[in-house]
Amino acid sequence: DRDLRDLVWSADGARLYAGVGGDWDWQVWEIPVDGGPIAVLAREAAAIGNLALSPDGTRLAFGAAPELDYPYN
Repeated sequence: DRDLRDLVWSADGARLYAGVGGDWDWQVWEIPVDGGPIAVLAREAAAIGNLALSPDGTRLAFGAAPELDYPYN
């Protein structure tokens, strides 16, 4: 039921980081390629995007919004 967005591979190719959306609970997942359990690194955001991994693979950055405001709706 979720949309996968902003997929970023780790430098060693062992993990995939994904911004995952759905129903006002956007999350950031760390998905191991070896089939291990998925780790939820962030959750409960109204929107998440622009995932970026540092060159040495030790830091993951992303933008997140706690809520969305639609002033003209």
